[in-house]
Amino acid sequence: MRAVFWEGKPLHVSVKDTPVPTIQAPEDAIIRITNGAICGSDLHTFHGKLGSTTPPWGMGHEGIGVVVEVGDAVSTVKVGDWVIVPDSPDDGHFNLAPPTDEQEGIFGFGPVFGNLGGLQGAPISL
Repeated sequence: MRAVFWEGKPLHVSVKDTPVPTIQAPEDAIIRITNGAICGSDLHTFHGKLGSTTPPWGMGHEGIGVVVEVGDAVSTVKVGDWVIVPDSPDDGHFNLAPPTDEQEGIFGFGPVFGNLGGLQGAPISL
């Protein structure tokens, strides 16, 4: 598939081949992104002011898509469901406790932010 990557140069991104995602943990779900958004934080990255300092890494977060595969432990969504993907992973439960230092990461900001990959990518068929 092809995805948008930050290469470490302000005002420049690239589109590169990247592996199609696979289920890595029982709690994983793979989403085919159909609509993505360019967030203000993506623009900060584009200008070289935000994100990991170790490029390259896939960009983008905040998308809408269709579930195409789920791990064995996933019970809240099924293949074919439409979902909204926020900027960071969540367990789906509202928590009033203050945040901890154990951040799970943010999609599309590179290794320092959890190395979760970005959402500005799409599978292609040749």
